[in-house]
Amino acid sequence: MKTEGRFILLVLVFSLMASLVLPPGWALEEEMEFSRNNLFQYLDGGAEKFLRAGFLKLKVFYLRKGEWEAVAEVYEFERPECARLFWQNEEGEMVSLGDGGKFQPNGVVFFRGKRFFKIYSFEARTGSRAEFLSLARAFLSLP
Repeated sequence: MKTEGRFILLVLVFSLMASLVLPPGWALEEEMEFSRNNLFQYLDGGAEKFLRAGFLKLKVFYLRKGEWEAVAEVYEFERPECARLFWQNEEGEMVSLGDGGKFQPNGVVFFRGKRFFKIYSFEARTGSRAEFLSLARAFLSLP
């Protein structure tokens, strides 16, 4: 019984220590979280479609690499079908990422399970596809 209790404690400690590990050069500037109650504060005018689709929470990460800024949005839904639906409604060139991914002119969208991810910047940069892929892989490792 003591061994089992220690194992559970170790699992808890390691899960609390698990966090986002960004690719080299990228830094987390700010992190925000939104629920069903305050999603409209982030998606003014666009929150309703998410709320109707089983939205649970949104985490927004503001990232920086030198002068380059990017935003990562991680939407969590009640069911995987909801995340897939939002991904399907996005335009882009298919890429193998998570359960499905698409490159867009200034970013990448993908989904895995009940999460829909959107990583983008407001400016195009040389080598941005490789950067978006490395960021996407980092976000796929979130617990």
